[in-house]
Amino acid sequence: MSTHFQHFVVLGKRFDFDKEKFTEEWYETHTDFMNHIKAKPGDQIILFDGMNGNYVVFGEVIAIANAYEGLPITELEKPNDFILACKAMEMSEKLSEKIYGYELKYIVFTHWF
Repeated sequence: MSTHFQHFVVLGKRFDFDKEKFTEEWYETHTDFMNHIKAKPGDQIILFDGMNGNYVVFGEVIAIANAYEGLPITELEKPNDFILACKAMEMSEKLSEKIYGYELKYIVFTHWF
């Protein structure tokens, strides 16, 4: 049972958890993006719901708050299509999967670990 948590605002994509896609091999290939403890704004990160498999989120950290801290006031403006396309292209390369700019969304959630 998870007892620690962090709050995130991420510009990225949420994936449904798929055991056939997110294998041990996939996990090992992408471990560089999974250190949420040291994450800071501007970092790209992958977060899994390891307990229930409810989500896999990959994206750029916009804001983060550790346990018992609140999120800072963060004003979110929708990036223009060019910026979204550039971010999607960069994320596609790192994830080895095609991501399109229109798929990127602001995702706000609490990650338990």
